[in-house]
Formats: sequence, structure tokens, C-alpha cells
Amino acid sequence: MSSRRSFRSKKSIVDKTSRTETKGNGGIIRINFHELERSIEKLSKYHYVKLTEINSELDKYYRHLTGTLPILYDTERYSTLCDLLRKHFSDIQDIKPGTIGSYCYGCLSQVGKSFNSLCTPICSNSIRSESSHGSCDNTVISALTKNKDTDDYNLKVISTGDTLEGRSHAYVHINCERLSDFDGFTSKEKRKFERMGIKQISLIGYKSSKLDYVIFTDWISLSKCKSRKKVSKYSPLLHATPSQENAGGLVIIILIILALIILGYNFIYRRRAIR
Repeated sequence: MSSRRSFRSKKSIVDKTSRTETKGNGGIIRINFHELERSIEKLSKYHYVKLTEINSELDKYYRHLTGTLPILYDTERYSTLCDLLRKHFSDIQDIKPGTIGSYCYGCLSQVGKSFNSLCTPICSNSIRSESSHGSCDNTVISALTKNKDTDDYNLKVISTGDTLEGRSHAYVHINCERLSDFDGFTSKEKRKFERMGIKQISLIGYKSSKLDYVIFTDWISLSKCKSRKKVSKYSPLLHATPSQENAGGLVIIILIILALIILGYNFIYRRRAIR
């Protein structure tokens, strides 16, 4: 089922809007909202693409939107831009941080009702809604995924705090509904936090609907945060099948027998040499 909200028609969103917008010292900048909507519609079809992986074809639509954004911000036409973004991005079921969908719709998706939405991974680096202004006071870090090869958390800084204290305190988002599900950070991961300049963290999980967040911990030092010992994913002893274990034991036995034969031969040879 689609989660699309009820929107005004395209005609009512766009045609009631003037094609000019006053900004700055009385200067008039001409904006074509029909073209702007086409760019937004095009971007919505690729909402899953990471901002760092936008190709040249998408980049022209992305630059069109980001170039228009500062012109409309703090004007009466900004709500029209937000309506257009809601219209074309509201069907997204799972917004991924750092993607086109997150940038265009993160703050507009109405998540984080019991937690400052500006401090969530999908909103902290997103186009602001009409009611959300400013930025998160503290650093926001995503620890939502793990590297499949190393089992390390992918620690990504989404946004940085504005003050010295804000830069050393981080909201760390983990992919858990309960704190008991969190397996902790390794010493290597904690050192990575330290290299980021982080001294204290607050672990943030999500509620079962994934439409709201829950604060698991107050500010705690990295040393107080739960730790886990990393075990190699490719340890032969951990991943050996019963047949492989039997084969390994047989090899060891054969090696021991060969060693005994060599030692016995050397002993007999020396005895004969003495005589």
C-alpha cells in the first residue's frame, strides 16, 4: 500500500505561485516552478542513490534544486517547494541516510517526534521543513550498518556540532529497537570515535514503526559504552565443518607419525654410527 499523503493537485501547487521571487536588496530572480518540479520528480525516481554517487545526468537536476533552495528559503514561496517535495517523495518507505531521498525528504517525513528531528541521520543533512530551522547542536553519527567483510560498524559523520562541546558530543544512531540488542563497539571503533574528536556519545535507537527514535543512553564516555571483542569472521576453527575438522585431525596425526619415524630413524642411525 502506498503511504502517499493527500496533496493539492499539481495545478494548485504550481499555478498559484508567481514565477518571480524577490530576494536580497530588491533584486528579482525569475523561478520557473514547472521546471523545478520536473527536476524534483526526476530526483524522486532515484531516491536510493547516494549523494556521493550522483552521475552527470542526475547532477543537473540536483544542482537545479540546490541552486534554487537558498533563493526560496525564508520566503513565502518556500512552502511551495516543500509541498512539491512531499508530493513526489512521500511514497518512500525506507529513507536511507546520505541518499537523494534523505536530502530531499528527510526533514519532511515527520520522523523523530519524540527526538529532535534535526539530530536524526535522515534530517540533519536534509532540506529543512517549514517548521524545522537551524541545525543539531551536537555531532550526528550513523552506526546503522556493518561492513560485511570486517564486521566493523560503518561509522559515518552525518553532521558536525556548531560548538566545541557540540563537536565532542555525538548522537550515535544504531539499528536496534532495544538497547539489549546492541552488541557494543570494539576497541578499534572506539579509537575511531576518538580520532573524530568525540569524547561522549548518546546512543539512539528507533521504535518498531521506524518512524520515531528513542534515546537509549544519556551522555556517556566511550569507556563506559558497551564493548565487544572482535572475532575473525574467517577463523578456520570457527567455520570448519565436521568433515573439515576430521580431516584436519587426520593431517595432524599423520604429521606426528612422520615426526616419530624421522626421530626413530635418526636414533637408530646414531647408534649404528657409534658402534
